Amino acid sequence: MGMNAFLTVGHGQNVDETFFQTVAKSKLDDGYCYSGEVGMKKSYIVISKTEVGTQNPFKYANKLFYDARITKYGPAGIIEITGEHMEKYRKVHNLVGKKIKAYIIFGWACI
Repeated sequence: MGMNAFLTVGHGQNVDETFFQTVAKSKLDDGYCYSGEVGMKKSYIVISKTEVGTQNPFKYANKLFYDARITKYGPAGIIEITGEHMEKYRKVHNLVGKKIKAYIIFGWACI
């Protein structure tokens, strides 16, 4: 069975809400069976703000595709978007002034 890399961004009140809403939307958009997208994932692992540090969170997520924690059958990785990257995200998605968090969700899934 093959695998596909995915990287998407979602937002919500917290990490649980964001992950499960993103998974549900992916299942509706891409199907429930071996789509190679985030909808295939049942769990996630949070990559801490301390680990990411001042690095660009999108670039850091790309580095983690080959990390032992991120596997085809394992959890998706999640990085919270903060600082200037979050401000840009808020502007682009018309969320300025809202108490919303955004997360990069990434990993491998079966196809």
